[in-house]
Amino acid sequence: MGESVLPKYSRSRAEVLSRSLGDVFLVPGQGVNPYRSMESHFLAQNRTVRRVLSVVDSVASEHGYPAVTDLVLGRKSPSVQQDGAEQLATYASSVAMLALLRERGTYPSAIVAQSMGEIAAWVAAGAHSVESGAHAVCFLNDAHAAHPCEGGLVIAATDEEGAKNLIRRVGSPDLVIAGLNTARQTLLSGGEEAVGSLLALVDQPGVPRLRRLSVPYATHHPRLEPIARQFESALRTLPMGPPQVPVYSIVGRRWYADADADADAFYRSLADCVIKPMYLREALEQFSANRPERFIELGAGDNMTRATRIVLRGSSTIAPLARDIFWLSSFMGSSAVSGSQS
Repeated sequence: MGESVLPKYSRSRAEVLSRSLGDVFLVPGQGVNPYRSMESHFLAQNRTVRRVLSVVDSVASEHGYPAVTDLVLGRKSPSVQQDGAEQLATYASSVAMLALLRERGTYPSAIVAQSMGEIAAWVAAGAHSVESGAHAVCFLNDAHAAHPCEGGLVIAATDEEGAKNLIRRVGSPDLVIAGLNTARQTLLSGGEEAVGSLLALVDQPGVPRLRRLSVPYATHHPRLEPIARQFESALRTLPMGPPQVPVYSIVGRRWYADADADADAFYRSLADCVIKPMYLREALEQFSANRPERFIELGAGDNMTRATRIVLRGSSTIAPLARDIFWLSSFMGSSAVSGSQS
C-alpha cells in the first residue's frame, strides 16, 4: 500500500492559535452507537454518502469484516457476531459527514481529534484517503482480535480527584483514568471485573452518576501495549501525504506535525491512542482567547460539542448527525439535493 511519508505540515501551537479561526472540526472516537446514525431518506439517497460508504465496505471486505452501509443507514440491525463493525461504522459516519460538508463548501481551519477519531481526522486534513483510513480502522480491529481484551469504558460525572476516589473504592489496579473531558466528566477504563465492580457502586452514598459507554473493550489502558504496537507496525504500511490543515491530538496533547516531529514519533503517537488517556478539556481550553466561528462535530453523537459548550461557554457548536433530520436537511441545503439520486 505504499511507503509511509511523514506529514510535512508544520504548525506550532502559537502559530495555529494566533490566527483567525473559522470552523474547527471535532472528530470523535468510540463511545456513541454509530448504527442508524445516517438514517434518513435524503442521506440514504445521496450519491456522496453512498460513494464514501461503498469505499469503507470494500476495504472492510478485504480484511474480512462486515459491510457497514446498511448499519449506518439504518436498513438493518447489527449482529452480535459482527466484530469490528462498530469501529468501521463509527469511522464511516465521520468520513461520510465530512464528504457532505465538503460538498457544501465547509472546510476546517483546524481539527481536534479524539482517540480513534484521529484516523478520520487525517482524512479530513487531506493526509489520508477514505480508503487508507478504512485500512487503518481494520488494522486496529485486527490488533484487538489478535490480543483479546474484555472490559469497557465508563463515564463518571466527577473531576479527576473524584475519579481517583472511585478507583480507590473499587480497589483494583486494573481500573484507570482514561480521559478528562470537562471539570465534571471523567472516563474510566478497565477489564470486565473492574468495570463491573465500579458500576456496582452506583447506588452507594457519594458515588457520582456513572454510565457505561458503547465500547466493546477496555481502551486507553496501559495493559493494551501489545495492541498498540501491532497497530503501529501496520500503520507504517499506509501511504500518507502532507495534511492541509493542522490536527490536534487530545491523546498526544500536541498539534501535528510540529517542527520537531519525526516519522517514528508520529506513528507511535497515533498508536498510543490505545494505551494513553485523553485530555479533551485541555485541548478545548486552548481556544479560550481565540474562539473559532464554529465547532462542528463529525460523528454519530454530540459528546464533543456538549463538552465544548461546557468548557467554552457561549461557543457556537453544531453536531449535524445528532440533530433531527429536518434540521439536518436544512443545514445541508442544496448539497443534499444536488447529491441526491436523480
